[in-house]
Amino acid sequence: MDQTKKIIGFQGSNGSFSNIVSIEFQKSFPDYQIKSFLSFAQVLDNLINKNIQYAVLPVKNKIVGEITDAVLAIDNVKDKITIVRTIQLPIAFCLGAKNSTRIEEITEVYSQDHALNQCNEFFKQHPHLKRIEEIDTAIAAGKIAQSSEKIAAICSELACELNNLNVLAFNFQDNKQNYTIFNVIKLKNR
Repeated sequence: MDQTKKIIGFQGSNGSFSNIVSIEFQKSFPDYQIKSFLSFAQVLDNLINKNIQYAVLPVKNKIVGEITDAVLAIDNVKDKITIVRTIQLPIAFCLGAKNSTRIEEITEVYSQDHALNQCNEFFKQHPHLKRIEEIDTAIAAGKIAQSSEKIAAICSELACELNNLNVLAFNFQDNKQNYTIFNVIKLKNR
């Protein structure tokens, strides 16, 4: 690896809540780049192999509880890593859709399963909406941006911005005090 390249890694897509935390952490290290990975294990493998200097992983959500896949991945390398910072991110969901779309026209809402389940009151108010699970909230936003259908995504405000989606509803999750705790991790003795 080129030792001049400094990288913060996270699991997910650009616009995901992990990406938001990575951007926040990057403010302390403005010369670092941010790179996304498909899985928690991939992020940590790249940390262990010194391809990245920091890993940002979610470990607990107020509603969902422990982020099991991330915690297990961390546990597999716990002797080689150290937590350098813990960041608590408030979770505020947006309903993002293409420019001319109105809520009444939407037929389907895409998002990660936990996000869909954290917006039950919204779905009760809009019973015509079909919930469609996607692997990631930001991937759902990207899908909406590429579609010509009247569909929407539950995602972050950043995901709406990156995908040029209009925010039709903001902070509409059932629990307004929801948050996710992220650990920023580096190799020991580094």
